[in-house]
Amino acid sequence: MFSGCSREVILSSGVDLTPELTEDSAPPIPPTPPDSIAPTVNAFSMPSTSGSLIVSINELTVTDNVAVTGYKITESATAPLPNASGWSPTQPTQYVFSASGSRTAYAWAKDVAGNVSSSLSAAITITLPPSAPITTCGYLNQANTTYILQNDVSSEGTCFFIIAQGVVLDLNGHTVTYDNAAPLSVANGDFENADTWDLSSAPDAAIVPGSFVKPVTLFSGSQSLRFNVPNVNQSISSTSPLALEPNTTYSLSAMMYNQVSDPATLYVELAGTAIRASKTGKTWRGFQYTSVTFTTGANPDPVTIVAGLGDASTGGTGSVYIDDIRIQRTRVAGVAVGPASWQGTSVISDVIQFGNAEYSTIRNGTIQQGQSKSDWANAIRIMENSGTGWKVHDLTLRADGANSKAIKSTNGRNVQIYGNQIYNPQRAIISRDAFDGAAVHIDYNGYGNSIYNNTIHEGVQTGIKLSQTAGQTQNEVFGNSITLQTRYTNDFAIVAGGSKIYNNTINCGSGSNSCRGLGIGGTGTVIFNNVVTVQELERNQEYNGCSLGGAYGMQMEADSHDLDVYGNTVTANAGECEAYAFRANPKAENGTYSSNNAIHDNTFIAVASGTARAATIKYSALSTEDVNVHHNVFRTNHRWIFVDGGGPVVNPSFTGNHWETTGTLPSPFQPFEVFTWADSHFTGTFYGNTYGSGDQARFENEGFRSSAGMTLDPLSSMGVAP
Repeated sequence: MFSGCSREVILSSGVDLTPELTEDSAPPIPPTPPDSIAPTVNAFSMPSTSGSLIVSINELTVTDNVAVTGYKITESATAPLPNASGWSPTQPTQYVFSASGSRTAYAWAKDVAGNVSSSLSAAITITLPPSAPITTCGYLNQANTTYILQNDVSSEGTCFFIIAQGVVLDLNGHTVTYDNAAPLSVANGDFENADTWDLSSAPDAAIVPGSFVKPVTLFSGSQSLRFNVPNVNQSISSTSPLALEPNTTYSLSAMMYNQVSDPATLYVELAGTAIRASKTGKTWRGFQYTSVTFTTGANPDPVTIVAGLGDASTGGTGSVYIDDIRIQRTRVAGVAVGPASWQGTSVISDVIQFGNAEYSTIRNGTIQQGQSKSDWANAIRIMENSGTGWKVHDLTLRADGANSKAIKSTNGRNVQIYGNQIYNPQRAIISRDAFDGAAVHIDYNGYGNSIYNNTIHEGVQTGIKLSQTAGQTQNEVFGNSITLQTRYTNDFAIVAGGSKIYNNTINCGSGSNSCRGLGIGGTGTVIFNNVVTVQELERNQEYNGCSLGGAYGMQMEADSHDLDVYGNTVTANAGECEAYAFRANPKAENGTYSSNNAIHDNTFIAVASGTARAATIKYSALSTEDVNVHHNVFRTNHRWIFVDGGGPVVNPSFTGNHWETTGTLPSPFQPFEVFTWADSHFTGTFYGNTYGSGDQARFENEGFRSSAGMTLDPLSSMGVAP
C-alpha cells in the first residue's frame, strides 16, 4: 500500500443502465429533420469595366429558409466547399480579381447546415494602367500601378512610401537597403574601455568587466558602467563631442539595469539640453532599453553625452549599471505603406506625403536594414488605415535595429504573407508583453489573413504574432518553418489565438536555437499537423539564466475555449533549462476558467539530457471542464506529468492515452511530480490507458511525489480504470 498518495484501480461494474419504460412513458419526440435547402442568390451585379483589380459589388441579394451564414466570391464556376477558406460571415462590398482582362465573378452563399447555393455570375473587363519602371527610392502615388525596380537602391532613411491604393511594388530581384546613413559612433558607448569618458566627478562609478547572466552586470561585450549605491548624485561625461545631421530625427538610448534601489534614477542625456533618456526605480528584471527621441534644427551644435545617477542617497545597497549608449536615427522603414497625415511623423519620422494604400503588394526581392541600425525601423511598415488586402511575398527581409521587425502592421484584414525568408536578430526590445521582438506582428484583431510558406531564420523573441476578430473569417498560419535564438520571455514561435495553425515546423530544440513553440488560446483555435521541437538556454536576462518555467512545446493560455488540437508532434528537450511538451494553465487571473478544449491524437515527447526537469505535461489550476486530453502518445525519460503551483488539478480528463518511456531512465524512475506548495496537488483518474513495453508497472505502481524530497504527496491521489 501507498502511504500518502492513494491509488485506486476501478473496474467496470456491469450494471445495466438501460432505462425502464412504463405505461406512463411519453412517446419519443421525433428528431428535427436536417436542413437540406440551400440558400438562393437572387441578384448579383458588378460594373462591366474597371481600371483596378479591386472592383465594387453593385448588388448582392441572398435568401435562405433558415439563415445565411457565409458569402463568397470566386472566379471559378465550381462550387466552393462549405469548409473552404475565404467565406465571409458578412456580405462583401468589393472583390479583388486575380488578374486583368475579361473576367467572370461568381457569387455563392451557404447556411449553417453547410448547404452551398448555386451561383450567379457577373462579367467584367479589367484594364490596368501600364507598369512604371523605377530606379530610385521615393513616393509611389499612382493607384493600381505596378512599379518595377530596375536596380539595387539605398536610402539614408525610409526608401519607398506607398500612398495610393492597389499599388504593386515589384523589386524585380533587386535589393532595397534602407536606414543606411553613416552610423553615429558614440565613442566607447559600450564601455569596452574608458578612454573617452571622464569619471572624475563620479567617485562611485567605474567601468568594469561583467557577464550577461549569472550574474547580470552587462548587456553586451565584456564591460559596462557601474555605479555603487547608495551615493550622492554623480555623472560621467564623454570627452568626444558628436556631430549631428541637420533636420534629422534621432533616438538617444541606453541599456539600464537596477535591481537594488527604488528611488534611484539612471539616465543618459545631451549636455546642456533637456534631452534625457531616464529610468527611475528598479528595472523589469533584466537590462531595460530606454530611449528619448529628438529632432535637430538647421544648424545643430556638436553634442556631448552625459551618463549619470540621481536620487540614490537612500534605498538598497549594491550596484546599478548602464551599457550600450547610442545615438541613431529612429522610426524609418524599408517600405512604408499608407502613412496617414493625422499620424504625422510619429510612426515614420521622415515622411512628408501621405495617402491611404489598401490592397498594396510588395514582392520579389530583398529589403534589408543598413548600417545606421535605427530603432523602430521595420523592413515593411503598414499603417492603420491601410491594413486591408495587402500582400507581402517572395522577399528576403532583414531588420536588426532595436525594436525593429521584418513586417509590422497595425491592422490585418484579408492579407497574405507568403514565400518570404525572414531574419530578425535585433538584440534589444522594450516590452516582451507587447511582443516587441516579433518578426511578423499584426497589432489589432484581424480576420481572413493567411501567413504561409515563410521561413524565419533568426529572432530574439517571437516569430509570428496576430489575433482573431470574433465572428469573422478565421486567420490561417500554415507551412511556415521557424528557427529562433531567443533571449526574452513570451518567446513563442507562433502566437495566433483564434486562428487555424497547421503544417508548421518549429526548429528550436538544438544547438544555439531556442524558443517556446505554439501559444494556443482564444476561442475556436484549431491546431493540427505541426512539428515542434523546443528548448530554452541560459541567456534570459529577466530571470538571470533560464526563462521562468523553461521551454513549452505548446502552452494553452488562460480563458481558452473550443480549442481543437490534433495530429501534432511536439518534442521538449531539457538540457540547461526545464522543458515541457504540453502546458495548460487555464485559469485566468480574474478566476474565469477555460472550457470545451480538446487535445487529442498528438505525440508529446519530453527528453531530459541533464538535471533539469522534462515532462510531457505541465498542469496547474485545472479541472474537468477545462481540457479533454484523449488518444495521445506521451513519451519521456523523466516525467510524464508535473503539477506546478497556482492551484490544484482536480479530476482532469484523460482517456485512451498511450504512455511510454524512451532511452535510459533514471533510477528510481518517478514519473509524477507536484511542486511543493500547499495548493499544488493532483486528484483524478486515467481511463483506457495503453502502455509501452514495461511501462504499465512504471505508471500504475507510482504516485505523485512532492518536489521536496520526492516523497509521496499526501494530498494527491490517482486512479486507473478501463
